[in-house]
Amino acid sequence: MSTEVDICNIALHRIGAERITSLADTTKRAKICNDLYSFERDLLLREHPWNFATARVALAKTANTPLFGFTGEFQLPADYIRVIDTEFGDYEDFEFRIEADKLLCDESSIKIEYIFKATDTSKFDAKFIETLALRIASRLAYSMVNSATLQDRIYNEADIALRNARLYDAQEGSARKFLKSDWTNVRF
Repeated sequence: MSTEVDICNIALHRIGAERITSLADTTKRAKICNDLYSFERDLLLREHPWNFATARVALAKTANTPLFGFTGEFQLPADYIRVIDTEFGDYEDFEFRIEADKLLCDESSIKIEYIFKATDTSKFDAKFIETLALRIASRLAYSMVNSATLQDRIYNEADIALRNARLYDAQEGSARKFLKSDWTNVRF
């Protein structure tokens, strides 16, 4: 099981920097890791429907009605990162929009599948950890080692790691079905 500090130490090791013992340390390394960790984690969570960070919920309708465009407003969960799917799936007439921490639509109730802000590192997939550590390392490379070349090299490694992580994660379930439209059904 990796902790936040373990993930940051993987990143620090990648750039040849010394380890830290806590994100609350007063060292430059710890301060930068503390600044970067949750930001990079949340960016990475937003980039793929990670199995370990997926939840389903029925949203609570608010008492408010949008000024125009939709008839219903629903409160998103406090740990919301992004919507993956709704209970309406491929229903072509269903439309919604996210505005701030609300989901707007014309339904009287709605259930969503969403990515949540996963903070329990014991639930993280190993490939997610690798990618997160490389992302942090790429940001650390310039501020700690002052090397744009190293930063670019590690960023490219992180990009490859992300592709692999997505591939492995996507293999843990049936393929998702995508909405068919006239545009995708056109044959030349």
